[in-house]
Amino acid sequence: MTQSPQDLQIGDRGPVIVLADKEKRDKMEQGLRIEELNLKVRDLKKSDWRKIGTWTGLIAIAAAVMGIIGQGIVYNIKSAKASQELDSALERKKIAVLYADNVRAHLKLTQDSILAIVESSRLEFQNYQANTRLAKISLDSLKTAIAKIPFNLDNMQINKLNLLLKDTRQTLNTQIETSPMLVKNNDSLSVKQQTNISSPNPSISLPVDPNDPQKGQWGGQAERNYRRISATVQNIAGHLYKVVISVSSTDPAKRLTGNIIFHLHNTFRHKNPAIEVEENEAVLTLNAYGSFTVGAEADNGKTRLEFDLINAKGADNYFIHH
Repeated sequence: MTQSPQDLQIGDRGPVIVLADKEKRDKMEQGLRIEELNLKVRDLKKSDWRKIGTWTGLIAIAAAVMGIIGQGIVYNIKSAKASQELDSALERKKIAVLYADNVRAHLKLTQDSILAIVESSRLEFQNYQANTRLAKISLDSLKTAIAKIPFNLDNMQINKLNLLLKDTRQTLNTQIETSPMLVKNNDSLSVKQQTNISSPNPSISLPVDPNDPQKGQWGGQAERNYRRISATVQNIAGHLYKVVISVSSTDPAKRLTGNIIFHLHNTFRHKNPAIEVEENEAVLTLNAYGSFTVGAEADNGKTRLEFDLINAKGADNYFIHH
């Protein structure tokens, strides 16, 4: 703004601008204040619903109410969902409890069944032991009787003997064949059911002992035609024994050659092994849990030998009776 010369005055501290129209400006300021007051007066005369502040307040109140209502709705929704989840969780818990009860009941039944099976097996085994003891007593008597029988019987005498022993044989077979029996095996102690074995000697039809199938099937003699069968027994662990069976010549002039065929208890995996003769003797080594009768064929089957291991050197009481 350009100042006229009369508006400038020089003072002691420098030039000072003086407004010439001060009164004019004061009047303008007063006019503005009066206009402002008039507007306020007119605003006061308006109804409340026409005032901007009223609408602003109402809008704020409405927004607050809507917010509260919205929060309530959200809360109700969340509460309903939480209630559903709680009900679902309680239902799952109920199902889990029922399942656990069923499992416990099943386990209890299984345990009772196992105990019943064990008890039944124990009773059956005790019954088997009792039947075996009775059968062994009868068989021991039968073995003794057979050992005393001469082997030059004619056919009529053999038929009479068969008729005499028929009932005893049937009774023993019924008791033994229907009971599981612990039998001797070269590899392990196993449980089997015994079956009758036809005699390998067609000239003599002696009854077959199911517990000792080679007994009485090879002539009943340990020495014949300058050949002898013998055996030694040695305990090696618990009830396990090492058995060494040999067939040799009793006369150096009657040399033993070829192979010797041994006939073992039918529970051995290889029950008819052929052993080559070396230095006038054939030796068979095996492991066993008890005694049994061994048969042997020498001289291409012309010489038959038989040896009961209860007579073996070194056989103890347990070995003899098992």
